Amino acid sequence: MKTFTSKRHLINFYGVFAVGIFLLVISILMFLADGMNNKGKLTVGGLLLSGAVIWIFITLIKNTPKISIDHKFITFNDQRFALSNIESLSLTGKYGFSGTGFKAGAEIRFSDGTIKYIFDDVYSNTSQLKLMLDLLINNNKPKSVEKVLKNLSSEDFLNYKGFFIFSFKGLLYIVMMLFFGFIFLIKIDEDNIQKYIILSLPLMTTLLFQSQFNYFQLNNKYFRIKSNMKFWKKETYKLEDIKEITFKAQGKAPNCLSIIFNDYSTKQYSAATLSNKKWNKLKNALEKLNITVINNL
Repeated sequence: MKTFTSKRHLINFYGVFAVGIFLLVISILMFLADGMNNKGKLTVGGLLLSGAVIWIFITLIKNTPKISIDHKFITFNDQRFALSNIESLSLTGKYGFSGTGFKAGAEIRFSDGTIKYIFDDVYSNTSQLKLMLDLLINNNKPKSVEKVLKNLSSEDFLNYKGFFIFSFKGLLYIVMMLFFGFIFLIKIDEDNIQKYIILSLPLMTTLLFQSQFNYFQLNNKYFRIKSNMKFWKKETYKLEDIKEITFKAQGKAPNCLSIIFNDYSTKQYSAATLSNKKWNKLKNALEKLNITVINNL
């Protein structure tokens, strides 16, 4: 059996580093600018900014070791452990990400008391790592999960959705569209670049909002994701392929639903129009169908 190696995520790891390097450049420019006017304010700001970036770098590197798995050993950077010394293995759940909150991932406890984590977001092949561990430790063969593509017009679904216009995000989107339209009408007779910039704003706003308005459909065999804005969207999965569903609050962003499938791949859908009452109804309906639901709202 060949060695299987983790791959760091292009956006959630390397993208964070790219943004961090950009911010470090800004902090250096702040130092240089402050050196010319001798006021000191920019130096303080630059120190705070560079310190925050360095702390993020250290936290990210600490929680994203290179992981290698073969049929006898698992390695985290230069730490090597025998698979036979794994005392417990939890392939789902949320665990502490070094003082920055909790992230979904896997927990591995070894017989010597060592605990290691594999966080979902920071690797592009987390599901494969989990499948490999599930096979080697629990002897569970990998399961494939696919979208249901066949015509389900004969199937009846219950809708779990809210009213677009009565949700805060939906109302905000409509107000913004009306505002952009009003400004464009004022500028329509002018022949300048401002008119075309204003004309592009509705498109950019729609691109920003379009992923936030999902809603859900359910029957005793399938779970479907649809969208208030992308009316053509229709992602359908078999309930038997779903391992766990989590409802998550995201601060000022809309609440979302995260699906963990039997192959440990994940999908996340924001649902800005669903009220707490609708979320509870969906939770009860899923649990009646023996789907594990973790409610973190």
